[in-house]
Amino acid sequence: MELQQFLQEAEAGVYGIPPMQRALRCDPKFSSALMDSSYRGLHPGSMLIWVPPPGENPSGGRYGQEGGGADRWILDGQQRATAYLGAFGRRPGWFSAERWEKLGGPKLEVAVVFGPPENVSFRPYVPGKAGHVRLADLVGEPGGDMRRLLADAAYNSDDGRLLDAAHEVRARLLIRPLAMEWLQLDGQSAAENFVRRNPNLRPEERALCSLSIACEELQRDYVDPLVRHAGTTGLGKTITRKQVNQVLQDLLPPAAQRQHGRWADPEVIRHSAQRTDVAVRNIIVFLHDQGVVADPLLWSQAPVRLLGVLFDRFPQTTSASFPWRWLARSAVGHLFARTARGRSPVSLIRTVQKATEPQEAFAALASWDFSGPPPEVTEDDLARRSLQGRRTWGAAGTLYAMACARQVAGPVVDLAEPSMVFPDPRMQPRPLWTAVDARMTLSAWAFLSSRSEAAISEAGGWNRSAFEALDTAPGRLAGHQLTRPRHGIGDDAELLLKERTSKMLDTINRFLAEIGDLNDAARAEG
Repeated sequence: MELQQFLQEAEAGVYGIPPMQRALRCDPKFSSALMDSSYRGLHPGSMLIWVPPPGENPSGGRYGQEGGGADRWILDGQQRATAYLGAFGRRPGWFSAERWEKLGGPKLEVAVVFGPPENVSFRPYVPGKAGHVRLADLVGEPGGDMRRLLADAAYNSDDGRLLDAAHEVRARLLIRPLAMEWLQLDGQSAAENFVRRNPNLRPEERALCSLSIACEELQRDYVDPLVRHAGTTGLGKTITRKQVNQVLQDLLPPAAQRQHGRWADPEVIRHSAQRTDVAVRNIIVFLHDQGVVADPLLWSQAPVRLLGVLFDRFPQTTSASFPWRWLARSAVGHLFARTARGRSPVSLIRTVQKATEPQEAFAALASWDFSGPPPEVTEDDLARRSLQGRRTWGAAGTLYAMACARQVAGPVVDLAEPSMVFPDPRMQPRPLWTAVDARMTLSAWAFLSSRSEAAISEAGGWNRSAFEALDTAPGRLAGHQLTRPRHGIGDDAELLLKERTSKMLDTINRFLAEIGDLNDAARAEG
């Protein structure tokens, strides 16, 4: 099939994405590379198209009910198909305009860049950038406007060789043939083809694919909205598809877990998905209440799975004292590399699932904790770290956020907006100094509103000018472990940073002293 025919049909809604497909990743560089391959006649691989027999057509597509009217389904090649359309500035028919915008689809647009001698390359399109001729304009404009397009991109529009190269791109791209394979099979056989065609699926994608074969709305109506919700709450890198799938798998009966999902009862999957939705949303509220209002503030994604099981089994525990104490002690255990003896996280989850009352679950969690008072946090523990592909403040950052949320050093009131008190999610970790050598330490950051950050940034950091511009009451500084600056821009930043480090360590260690022994907390909760 010629590329231009596919573009027209895909934009018009002839094709859909089947429910078992993985989540799309919009990648502008991939889109540009695909155009380069197409232009040079290289073979990017065939797309596998499923044409369902009567009665086998899915009722809705992977991304919305509007996909239910499709006649053909892209079983393999979703990324390429989407990139083809995005490169030419077109929206695939399987996406609503709103969803396409939120996914970043418009960023897939491609620019044609010309270089001597008649060298053609393709780049992610940047509007207004010199040398970038928008591909959608180049292939869609009448021939008489080619000179204007080149001139607008700062090229010499009188260069005959350049004009010839531009016309060749226009003439060559849209007639490039796309390799297509067609399947006319029932739904189960089509799904099997998808799984076998994608042997390198990540475990969570393989599990969700299997479940979506039996319950087609699983990803569209439950998993995807839940992941998007986590992103809007500042926890998109903490609660990912992987973490949502882990909670879901724990709440499914064994006969429906992982590769068995495709043969499961759709109602069983639907019920577990609803429970997962409630549990994960409760986790987000709980983490926010404890001061974990952004991804860097949780040292690891590991607690998500266990909290999901606990909150599903005993919803009333979201407001209990024990879970936040357990979260803090878990951070302590990670910080000082101490683990429980003879217990694995999976066995702990199973124990919590079998508990008949909250106190049983608490006792199991407490038994996993190390005994005795925790060591004191030191300055070295405040270093920011990169963990699992995300910049994190580490376990010390979790403890500091929790200490601030519990107002160990007094309420953390925003410097510019007195109505905001942490853990208000509008108060995010923001830099106090940007030119300090120790900027990679937790001490150089504070929980501030965007207005506070702007005032501090404009003054060149936390200094006398910023203090006066914010008109901050001195008593409000204590909750932030800040002292009143003595001088102007940059004169005492290092001294202020050193003082703040000492105050923060004191706050964290006072918080640790208040946590207490988990076994005592479990008994007290009972």
